[in-house]
Amino acid sequence: MLASLFVLVATGVAKAEVQPVPSVDLDRYLGQWFQVAAIPQSFQKKCVGHVKAEYSKAEDGLIKVLNSCAEADGSMSNAEGRAKVEDTQTNAELKVTFVKIIDWIFTFGGDYWVIDLAT
Repeated sequence: MLASLFVLVATGVAKAEVQPVPSVDLDRYLGQWFQVAAIPQSFQKKCVGHVKAEYSKAEDGLIKVLNSCAEADGSMSNAEGRAKVEDTQTNAELKVTFVKIIDWIFTFGGDYWVIDLAT
């Protein structure tokens, strides 16, 4: 009976669909952003703190991405990449890559959506 109740409750829960915000001012997006909470990611497994991302305009028209964090031995780990706007109507959907072979490769880049903004 308890299992049946769980199935009924679980199937009746609606999942919220995440959507990007209607508009992003990219000049306000640029700058330093500090991580205050996170779901553990494989590429951050050596990070012990001071996690930040810095976004700036790149000469090639893309957005320069510099991610950094402190490791246990006190050294800083850095990863440089590029972001490009996927939805130029809203600027809320970007593709980010950290793979460069002659030029930046976005084929396997990560999708970054801005889903909320401070007022």
